[in-house]
Amino acid sequence: MNELKKLSYDARVYKDLIKDYTSDPYITQTIDNLIKCIDKNDLQGVILFLERLKNWYDVNMIRIRANDYVLNLDSHILAFNQIREYYSSISEIEVQDEKNKKVDYASVSESQSEKSTNGYKIFISHSSKDEPICTAFVHLLEVLGVPETNILYSSSERFGIPADMNIFDYLRSSIVENFIVYYMLSDNYYESVYCLNEMGAVWVNQNDFSIYLLPNMSKSIVGVIDSNKKGYRLDNAINLNQLREKISRDFNNNISNNKWDEEKEKFLKIVYEFA
Repeated sequence: MNELKKLSYDARVYKDLIKDYTSDPYITQTIDNLIKCIDKNDLQGVILFLERLKNWYDVNMIRIRANDYVLNLDSHILAFNQIREYYSSISEIEVQDEKNKKVDYASVSESQSEKSTNGYKIFISHSSKDEPICTAFVHLLEVLGVPETNILYSSSERFGIPADMNIFDYLRSSIVENFIVYYMLSDNYYESVYCLNEMGAVWVNQNDFSIYLLPNMSKSIVGVIDSNKKGYRLDNAINLNQLREKISRDFNNNISNNKWDEEKEKFLKIVYEFA
């Protein structure tokens, strides 16, 4: 039987024992609160009210011993000793729990750090008519540190769907946890039934996503994706800098400002030509 369960029984005995001795509301409320904390498995609350109960006995034990009307002195002595033992043992449990939490936190932090280093897989959902700008965008992701194996981009054999495999079957098997979708939205995208079906296939999996607005996007964002989510404009240098910060953070990689400025200018030139 664990300590809290044993204390649950004993605390009710202490309550009756002390009520026979005094009607002081402070100590009776203390025991009531102790019992509530035990029932809720609130370890910190249990320790708090055990300490108050122990301190009450510290102050009152001499009076109890000297009171000729107390006929159950041995029960009070036993209760006092038990309360001190409970306070000590449960406090140790709390200390050990805190140590375990720190170990668990360190493990989670290490796992998150590893996840940050490995990043996540990115599916580039796009129209084939927008291939020039999307291919340049994928190149920009690689420059920023996204590994080739973390990108799924069907307009390039290097990142694409395996031969003889249905794209929707492949998406269903590939788009899982730790997978984010980059919607490359344009007029071409919304005019493509294929793209809209792709959007629906992705939406069913409830994956996280980011929105990228191509320069030829003249329509409002519609469909199953959340139009309230702010999109990145690919012809906007500030938005590209925000993309750099996001990718660098998520993939634990950074490039020099000079290299970034050079690659950003190359990309914007392609974007302006495509517009």
